Parts: sequence; structure tokens; C-alpha cells
Amino acid sequence: MPSLQDSTIQDGHLKTDSAVASRMNVRSMVVRHGSWASIGTALNLFFAFLSTSVLARVLSPIDFGRFNVARTGLSFLGILATFGLGTTALGLLGGYMSDTDPSRRRIAMARVASIAAITVSIGAITAYILTTYFGDLITGGDTGFTIALVFALGTIAGGILNIVSDAVRGVGAPGTANMLGNVMQGSPAVHFGTLAVVVIFSVVGVATWQTAIFANAAAAGIASIFGCYAIWMLLNSTAVGHISSRHISPDVPPTVIQILGSAWPLALASLISFTSSSCDVFMTSKFPDAETMAFYVAARRVIVLLAIPMTVLNTAARGVISPLYSARMISQLEKTLRDGAGIVSIPCVGAALLVMIFPEFVLRVILGEGYSESVLLLRILIPGQVILVVSGSCAALLRLSGHQRVMLFIDGFTASALIILGPLCAARFGAIGLATLVSTLQILLNVVTWATAWKLTGINTWCSLRVLGRYRTSLNRFRR
Repeated sequence: MPSLQDSTIQDGHLKTDSAVASRMNVRSMVVRHGSWASIGTALNLFFAFLSTSVLARVLSPIDFGRFNVARTGLSFLGILATFGLGTTALGLLGGYMSDTDPSRRRIAMARVASIAAITVSIGAITAYILTTYFGDLITGGDTGFTIALVFALGTIAGGILNIVSDAVRGVGAPGTANMLGNVMQGSPAVHFGTLAVVVIFSVVGVATWQTAIFANAAAAGIASIFGCYAIWMLLNSTAVGHISSRHISPDVPPTVIQILGSAWPLALASLISFTSSSCDVFMTSKFPDAETMAFYVAARRVIVLLAIPMTVLNTAARGVISPLYSARMISQLEKTLRDGAGIVSIPCVGAALLVMIFPEFVLRVILGEGYSESVLLLRILIPGQVILVVSGSCAALLRLSGHQRVMLFIDGFTASALIILGPLCAARFGAIGLATLVSTLQILLNVVTWATAWKLTGINTWCSLRVLGRYRTSLNRFRR
């Protein structure tokens, strides 16, 4: 039986197979995924910005902080329910892109779905238990039966949405996948649904963090239903893939056991990665001054906007890494990732300078009045976000090239350091201490991930400065 690893990897590096490469229109694939990633991320950015801006004004600072803690908890539970099956489905379906007959994709997706039915159920039960007995950690405050039920249903919706979104991308429909999004990196549909419900409640009554988290879970549920319908339609279409080829591999899709064997490292890696990047939000309850929770959460919400260009790159890269890596097109993949990182680094660095110089103005525009105490926290968090972007899609490359366990170790070290040192820094030094720790660990994580990906795959993902020449050429043409 074939495994999910590419058996053609020799000494950790890929050998180019020109026969396979000739069957794939690389430029068309990159342009399609890149353009749809840009459109989808632009919509996600618009609704995320609008949602953050409106919610920060409609909700009180305390409710705004608690909603963001609760939303982070719901995202964590959604990743738990996904169990790495989204990335697994993406890798499987992307690897079969050269098939003109979609039968193998249908078989593979059916096997993934059978596992997902179990994982999302376990995730829902876990969500109910954690929310009932550890409400302070998951939601930032006391909870009851209703909130626990909302979290259980929201976990099911988030897990399904994560899986079907990646599956849709894997069968060559990046536009639909980007409209769906996911609960961790953002979903235009979920942002819009949450915003609409909260605004309605604020008009007819009083909107609270409970209202917002219920709307968030409901919107994820509606998006997941549409996603299931979309993947069903796509897998029953013979026009999936858009790659000119008549090659059909005799290999059958991996068995359920093989899929589980590949999925569990991804699941563990995703949970640890999320922990290393977002669990600091849960540590705000350790601050000596409880009111600083809102200011720390506000700074974290604003700083995430700097990584929006990186989200575009990662979204596009997830659609092209698997096919190009499986086809052993090493040089084309490196050029694509490096040029992409160079393109997104320019707006990121520019935005970072703007935030560094005019933090009060940025906070007032995005969140409104009352968040001026987030200024110093913003400046501390900026370097970590910049390194995240300029290092490129190194984490996605490791996960989609068969090095999940390596990524697991790197994220595990960072998460362990944050879990051990985070509460101590938060309790002793407050928001400033926690922000300093988070920024330092993020720099370390991304530098180590970039260097490791380069060594194991032979692909350098660090941003390329060659794109500066293209920017200059485009600017000169515009001037003329």
C-alpha cells in the first residue's frame, strides 16, 4: 500500500521529474491559487477589520476581551476536532490532481469523512467538559450549561469547516475554499455572520460577549454545511483539477489506518502550533490587574493584522506545495515561495513602521477610544510578527512535505516554554512581561523553522529581495 510520504525523496531532497512537470501548468496553478487567496484574504481582512472595529465599540472593553478569549478557545477546540484531517485531505487530494478520473479523490475523501465523524464527536464532548469545569480558562469567566452547549456545537461546526475548506482547496477550487476559510486563520462567512448578529442585538437590545460567541458558532455551522455541499458537488464532477493530463495512477488511496497514521502527527502539531501562537490569551487571567486583559487582547488583535499578507501567501502556498512537491518540481516551488514571501513582506514592514510610529492613531482608528494603554504592548509584539512574515511559508512546507514530526518538535519546544514561563511572566510582570515573552518566542520559532525547512527539503522560503526590482519597474511604468 502506498504511504502518504513521497517515496521519491532521496537524502531529504527532491529530484525533479520532468515527465511529471510537463503535465502540470505551474504558472496557471500559482496564478489561480494566488489570485483567489488574495481575493479571499481581502474579504477576510475586510470583515475581520470591520468585525473587530465594530465589536470593540459595541461591546464594553471587558466583554470585548472575554469574547476574544472565548473565540480563541473555540478555535482551539475546533482544531482538536479536526485532528489534522484537513491538511491530510489537502495533501491526498492535491496529490491526485493529475487524475482525469475523480474516483480516487472520492474514495480518499470518504475515508477522511469516516474518521472525521468520530473526531468531531469526541471534540464536542471534550468542549462541553472543558467549558463546564474550566470556564475561567476557556472563556475568561464563569460559564453555564448554555455556553457549554454552544461551545460543543461550535466545536463540531469548526472541525467540519476546517476539514471541508482544505478538501475543497485540494480538489482545485481555491475560490470556494477562501470564501469558507477556517476558524483558526479566519473565515469571511463567520466574520460576517458574527458581525451581523451582534449589530442586530445591539440595535434591539444589549449585545454581550455571550451574544457574540453564539453568533460566531452559528455562522461556523452554516458555513460548514455549505462546505459539505460544495465538496460533494466538486467530487462528483469530472472537471475537477484543471490540469491537463490523461495520467491515472494505479495506486489506490491510503487506508483508514494509513490516514490516521499521517493525521495524528498533524493533529498534534496543529494543537501545539496553536498553543505556541495563541495560548497566551488564556494567560491574561494571571495578570495582577484584571483590567489589563482587555488592553492585551486589543494589542494582540491589532498586531495580527500585520500578518494578513502572510495569510495570503500561506493560503496560496497550501494549494501549490503538495502538487509541486509531489511532482518533484523543487526549483519552481522555491522560486514561488520566495517571491511570494518577498511580495507580502513589503506591505507588512510598511504597516509595522506605521504602527511603531503612530500607535495611538492606529488603535483609535481600529478599536476606537479607550485602548491607549495598548501602545507599549503593540510595539513589543511587532518584531515577532515581522519575522513571521519575512521567513515565508516554512511551517506549511514542513507539514505538507512529510516532515510533520519535525514541525511537531519545534512547536512543542516553543509551546512548552510559553506554558511554563507564560503564567510566571503574566503574574509577576503583567501584560508587558507576557508580550515580551511571546514576541521573543515567536522570533525564535520562525527562525528555527525556516532553517530546518531549508535543511530538510532544500527549499529556502526566506523572502526574496528580487521582487523589489519588480515593484520599482511597476512604479516606473505607472509614472510614465
